[in-house]
Amino acid sequence: MTAYPILILTSEHHDDPKGHRLVYYGKSDELGAVELIFDQTPPLFFVDREEKLPALDFSFERKQLRLTSMSGRPVDGLYFGAQHELRRAADRFRATGVRHFEADVRPEDRFLMERYINGCAVIAGEATTKGKLTTFRNPKIKPGRTAETSLRVASLDIETGVASGELYSIAVHLTGDGKDEGRVLMLADRRETLPENLDLYPSEKSLLTAFFTWFREADPDLIIGWHVIGFDLMYLERKCQDLGMTLDISRNGSKPTLVERPGRGYFASISGRVVLDGPPTLRANGHVFPNYKLETVAQEVLGAGKLITPAQDKIAEIERQFREDKPALARYNLEDCALVTRIFNEIELTPLLLRRSFFSGALLGKLNLTQLPLDHYYLPKLHREGMVAPNAEDANKAEAETDEIGLLQPVPGVFQNAVRLEIHNLYPTLIRIFKIEPLARVKADEAPIDTPAGRRFSSARHLLPAWFEALNAREAEARQQGDKATSQAIEALLRLTPIALQKKTCRFYHPELADALNKIGVWLLQESKSFLESKGAQVLLADAASMFIAAPEREADTPEAAGKRMAAELKQHWRDRLQREYGATSHLQVELGGVYRKLALPRPRVKEDTSKRQYAGLLITPAGKARAEVIGMERVIPGTWTALATNFLETLFAKMFADEEVESWIIELADSVKAGALDDKLVYKRRIKKPLDEYSKASPPPHVKAARLLDKPPKREIAYLWTKRGPVPVDLKPSDIDYDHYLSKQIAPIADLLLSLNGKSFKSLTEPEQISLF
Repeated sequence: MTAYPILILTSEHHDDPKGHRLVYYGKSDELGAVELIFDQTPPLFFVDREEKLPALDFSFERKQLRLTSMSGRPVDGLYFGAQHELRRAADRFRATGVRHFEADVRPEDRFLMERYINGCAVIAGEATTKGKLTTFRNPKIKPGRTAETSLRVASLDIETGVASGELYSIAVHLTGDGKDEGRVLMLADRRETLPENLDLYPSEKSLLTAFFTWFREADPDLIIGWHVIGFDLMYLERKCQDLGMTLDISRNGSKPTLVERPGRGYFASISGRVVLDGPPTLRANGHVFPNYKLETVAQEVLGAGKLITPAQDKIAEIERQFREDKPALARYNLEDCALVTRIFNEIELTPLLLRRSFFSGALLGKLNLTQLPLDHYYLPKLHREGMVAPNAEDANKAEAETDEIGLLQPVPGVFQNAVRLEIHNLYPTLIRIFKIEPLARVKADEAPIDTPAGRRFSSARHLLPAWFEALNAREAEARQQGDKATSQAIEALLRLTPIALQKKTCRFYHPELADALNKIGVWLLQESKSFLESKGAQVLLADAASMFIAAPEREADTPEAAGKRMAAELKQHWRDRLQREYGATSHLQVELGGVYRKLALPRPRVKEDTSKRQYAGLLITPAGKARAEVIGMERVIPGTWTALATNFLETLFAKMFADEEVESWIIELADSVKAGALDDKLVYKRRIKKPLDEYSKASPPPHVKAARLLDKPPKREIAYLWTKRGPVPVDLKPSDIDYDHYLSKQIAPIADLLLSLNGKSFKSLTEPEQISLF
């Protein structure tokens, strides 16, 4: 029987008259799109053995198991015929106080985790083929190695009439798996000479019908785009509803699920296909930009932008092109798709996500579920230790005594030749040293290890340290081999897992774990600071990731040599001290992270500024060149940044790094603003995320207030100026711009970052000094 490696893309469960089944869709280089159906694995959870269960109106099976709760009480397994029956039983037990466990683990996730399948699997069995889909029913399945499967990617973008709401066009750029083609489908009431990749249709319905036919034939594995869920797909779903159609883009013909979760963003569930939305995917994977508009990101990553430039009236130009020059609109529409494809490729985003899936166990579409990787690793290991875990809502919800590790008090000032010592993965390191994790907490009496936080954990019964040790070794290997995607994926997992453990939404949360991690982290930073200062260094700024120091000067010492020496001495200090005082092995990783020709640490403006690092530095690169780093300054303007503020921030620190005088320049810039010379830099731009009537009537946000002044408000984005009357749309060409607003809200907070280090302020430079009469 032939075995096939596959990459699992999506998972789901179904209850129907035929029973309960788990369905997975994946991709195989040999078979193409694959469907895996398992209908012999009933959903289950666990119940305290001493509990008498209330009557239920459906049958289930109760089995004694050789398992206990984490408190040591024996439990039984309850097996159900359908997942909806499991949910009803769990709701009834919760209402009646019956102790039960792991009822919130989704069956499709449990199936994979209990078999140690991390995104990649090897399957063998009898298959049937229908169209482009090969289906296996109850195949043999086992873990596979990380797969370099060739995925077909569709970058999707639509254009619509802002006033009419009509669907003007759909563009798709299809790449991967041997494909590289673009296609545009456009609404038109006449025929004309067209490019080969542009097709015209007389109605929205015929356009959509043709698009779905093309899409099924193209058969992409991934759908990417820019706000592709919240705008493109949700618009297409509404348009289909209006036309009595179905958004036919899943692999099995089922209806996609598109939802907005307030405060969390937009989510799509499409059988057999994964949707990756550009801006949230970039943010979640550590990419930082001034804003996440496609034009901004494309310019920074690719050095190229959209065909309709920011200087043009985009909406008016789209309308003109749709009326007068459809090939031009097709080029614009398709170029937006191509830009997204190129961005994903340039920063190697898809390989990173695939490796994150492989190391965490979370499928591509579930990487945003921060608790899932911890469950995926921990639950099956815990079961093999003879225990089950609580439901997430039943975890201990008591407050921890200590907050997350913040900053040690920074030293404001401008410093020459400072060095940054990188502390790699502090939280996982503390877990490895002191075994600060769930099983070791409940088994603390078995070979206990004391900690500086006054808590004990078991040095013999634990699960996370071995995982982190293996991940650390694999990450070091990846760095040595130049495998950036693997290194970044593991770093993300090591960073996010301890964070998940400290959230009250985690089934393993306990205040003793959070307290121990944070108290020991603060203790280690403070003791490291004391050690370095005993060696003559000055610690300027420290947090859980790094320490900025002014190293002691020695003859023949370069800043780089001093930094490496201090890192080595600090590591040796902790190896000796932890062994001597706690009998523990140090896994602390400290190395030189960078040398700064000049480093500016602003004076904290408010208490919240001390929670995260803020600095501007001129970093010396390995090639000996200087590169500016400006970190954390975005918090000084809590709202929307204008081009004026962005340009001012960049120029201010560029002048400081070049040892140029800045005070007279700041005064000149303020005068230019007041004179109206920089009006083109004053525009605020904000996305409109929902219909205007859904925003507050009494106190709407400024961009909504501005949009409501227009007879035909835009549906996507509003550009406005701040006037003496408040926010007014740019389209209304206001002449009463409130320049004092821009100086106080956009310029002063940035200027004071630097000026305050010399005891000055933007106000003291730009306003006449008050003369006292008394």
